[in-house]
Amino acid sequence: MNYLRIGVYLSLILALSACKATTLGGAVEKAIAPISVNNPESNPNNKILTLPKDFSSDIPIYPKAVLQTIEQVANNQNTFTRWMTTDPIAQVSSFYEDAFTKKQWRVILRSPEGNFVMQKANQLLTLSIQSIPVNPTPINATSPVPTTSTSIFLQYLRDPKISQDLNIAVNPAISPEPAIPNQVISFSDIDTVSEALRSLIIDLQKLGTITAKQDNQFKPNDLIQRREYVRWLLNTNNRLYANRPTRQIRLADANSTPTFVDIPPSDPDFAVIQAMVNAGLIPTDPSQVATSKRFRPNEPINRETLLQWKIPLDLRSAIPSANIEAVKQAWGFQDSDRISPTMLKFVLADFKLGDLSNIRRSFGYTTLFQPKKYVTRAEAAAVLWYFGTPEDGLSAQNALEQISVPSPNVSEPNPVPKQPDPTNKLPESTPPKSTIN
Repeated sequence: MNYLRIGVYLSLILALSACKATTLGGAVEKAIAPISVNNPESNPNNKILTLPKDFSSDIPIYPKAVLQTIEQVANNQNTFTRWMTTDPIAQVSSFYEDAFTKKQWRVILRSPEGNFVMQKANQLLTLSIQSIPVNPTPINATSPVPTTSTSIFLQYLRDPKISQDLNIAVNPAISPEPAIPNQVISFSDIDTVSEALRSLIIDLQKLGTITAKQDNQFKPNDLIQRREYVRWLLNTNNRLYANRPTRQIRLADANSTPTFVDIPPSDPDFAVIQAMVNAGLIPTDPSQVATSKRFRPNEPINRETLLQWKIPLDLRSAIPSANIEAVKQAWGFQDSDRISPTMLKFVLADFKLGDLSNIRRSFGYTTLFQPKKYVTRAEAAAVLWYFGTPEDGLSAQNALEQISVPSPNVSEPNPVPKQPDPTNKLPESTPPKSTIN
């Protein structure tokens, strides 16, 4: 762990603690303490509660959550709300990660219990997401009832002094946002994967672009859904290229016309999936009627589709066409004829990335590509650890190193990134390079 980052984090806490009398210090002190939810029946009469007209539009609301309590104090500048949903905590957490990124909130603190303090302009927000038990299913129930619910606690206050307090508490020369990766709780179940994949997963977790599936369990051997891979892909690309906006993927606006009938604007992943479509990274069949286009978000992604969506972000240029013979000569795959014709060019382009090939990094040495085989969460993470070519690219390791070192006062435009040592992260056995053109 980087000692500079620890020092910045500790100094931030000390500085904020010294400001307990201020609105900022009080909110932070409350936010970093665990929030107990002991009374889920705070709205016993099931009254329909509505948010006040002055409730900040910058605060994302989980679409399936029901407002349970709301309270405003201090001339309506301090607002407390609590929401409930039957959706699992991992799904709710994933929604807020994406939503806060899209709305450009700045994470100030993240406690081990999963509570957050975030700031945007003159607004300070406390977020706590907890799983709580509910009454068991009645004996005469006709359908299963969830045994747990997810409670969402949102507190926000508005005060012109918030930005001023933060400027005092945080060293302006070091952005506080990169402190997030060192504060996340390590995945508890990645010992089951190889060391080569494990180190890549850890890097991405520190970077904050991949998430646990349940509590702090990554479930590395579970299959990854198409929607989840797209979310990781976009978030990792944008985080690696945080200082190069021309390489970032712009999130889709809520008013964008949906391409897929099964990804409406109300879907929590609409902004990222539609963004990939808008950028041409998820191709669609123009011959299909609009009402029949489906993304199948909850189905697992297969190997050839994994490459189809990733390779354009590696090369950043037109991808030459390819045929079965070229792929077979390059890779030596025994099942080259099973690769879809439209996918051949992505497989061949990946070969030309050498030791930084996505296939080699994710699947190791193999003479069988198995293009229709579904991808695990660990394999997907390995693919996302590096973006680019050997000459022009960035790894999660590079990004973490940049976070650990303060930026100089004057930076060169479009600096050439430091290249990672492939032998340090990649599987030891890699197929020999071909001499094809």
